[in-house]
Amino acid sequence: MILLTLFGRPDLSIDGARIRGLRSRKAIHLLAVLAVDGPSSRKAAAAVVWPHLPEAQGRSELARIVHDLRLRAGPVLISVASDALWLDSRFLDDDVTALAMAERSVDPGLWEQALARCDGEFLAGLGDPDTGNAWIERTRRTLADRLTALRARLARHERAFGRSLAAGQPRLPAPLGPLIGRDALVENVTDSLLESGTPLLLNLIGLAGVGKSRVAAQVAARVRAAPTRFELVALADLAAVSSADAVVEAVTRALGEIPGARPWQALHRRLDGTASLLVLDNVDRVGELWSWCRDLLDDFPRLALLTTSRRRLGLVGEVVVPVRGLTPADAAALLAHVLAREGVASVPDTRQLTRSGARLDGLPLAIELAAIAVARGGDLDPDRVVEEVLHSRAREHDRPRRQRTLRRAVDSSYVLASPAARHAFAALTLCAGPSDVAVVAAVSGRPEAATRAALGELLELGLVHRLPERPTRFDLPAVIVPLARAYLVHRREQPPAQRAPGD
Repeated sequence: MILLTLFGRPDLSIDGARIRGLRSRKAIHLLAVLAVDGPSSRKAAAAVVWPHLPEAQGRSELARIVHDLRLRAGPVLISVASDALWLDSRFLDDDVTALAMAERSVDPGLWEQALARCDGEFLAGLGDPDTGNAWIERTRRTLADRLTALRARLARHERAFGRSLAAGQPRLPAPLGPLIGRDALVENVTDSLLESGTPLLLNLIGLAGVGKSRVAAQVAARVRAAPTRFELVALADLAAVSSADAVVEAVTRALGEIPGARPWQALHRRLDGTASLLVLDNVDRVGELWSWCRDLLDDFPRLALLTTSRRRLGLVGEVVVPVRGLTPADAAALLAHVLAREGVASVPDTRQLTRSGARLDGLPLAIELAAIAVARGGDLDPDRVVEEVLHSRAREHDRPRRQRTLRRAVDSSYVLASPAARHAFAALTLCAGPSDVAVVAAVSGRPEAATRAALGELLELGLVHRLPERPTRFDLPAVIVPLARAYLVHRREQPPAQRAPGD
């Protein structure tokens, strides 16, 4: 792993060995630009690092520095394609990215780690007039403001939850605002966990952006606050974890331990013999993590797991708890709250909010994106709100990358569907509204039994829903219909050329 330090004395090392002999501090300056600003064209990068040179000369210097960096640190450090340059996060660990990840996280442990890593002046010693100091000074101010905000966020959390820390409990995520419309679900899940003899694994499943993480965090807080059989309650966010080893470290940190060289030992020290509730958020982000969950339950008989996932884990004893969209009334209440938070002065009346919330299928992510669109001049008319949401984008620090747009959120669930489920999804897209299993089977050209199983899989993923008054009929959520049609066009996942009965 390549480690890039940009706060304090800049440094670049590979597996602990510092890279020496770089041409100049310009190399670090270039890496800082790519870390802070993201992918950049050669022209833009050269203009920032060599602002006083003519464009041709700046690009020539840039080419030499890039060549030198790739030669000494390996070609994986800086990726080059056509006119673009970027840092490959798969092989690089830098403190600026750690700060951004902490800002998006609800885990106070990550906040503390980021603040510790970012202790010191950004690019200390690189502010002389020869190094493009205008960009450096501007970035220093921006990063200082972000660090101040993160410190304040941590201080608020410690004031609110300090007593639980003193009692030896690890930190839980700070609430991000009111949890609207989930009281019954939170109460049911909490009661299931507190009852003796209940299953040891509960899995909250649903479409990305439906609010599983918020529900899990609220349940964890309720369980800790109640007279409970659990001596320890902790939550680990696995959204940014990409390997099984990193999962062990993330869980160990969430438990209030320092992973060290042997994180499994720290994990055992904390969980062995202790009645514990461990909440694993985004458990399906790491392949084959289901087997690791099974091993945890086998190794620690007094452990209970609450997980969030886009689909079931398939473990023996797993209890699946679907998380669906909000009711129209709750969707309207959430929409009004988010509009006020976004500073929208004129909030529509309850009737329009209810109609718009229903058109968005009560999906919290879609509701948030609608409010952002309205704050930027968009329209909340129920006939146009879905189109507004499809073109809206959440702010970088409010949502992880996979949930900054509705398309990314739906894609992250759609990719988990089996080929048979995708085929049924395409068939339902071609149907004229809500359809029975027989109709979908006729359109897809597949047996009814196979179609029923495929629709059940899609229902778990949150990509389709049943009609409450007709449980045998399935339909696509309104916010998904435009994306489903795009899948047909761009991915060519169409069933045989048949028309739904009645067309």
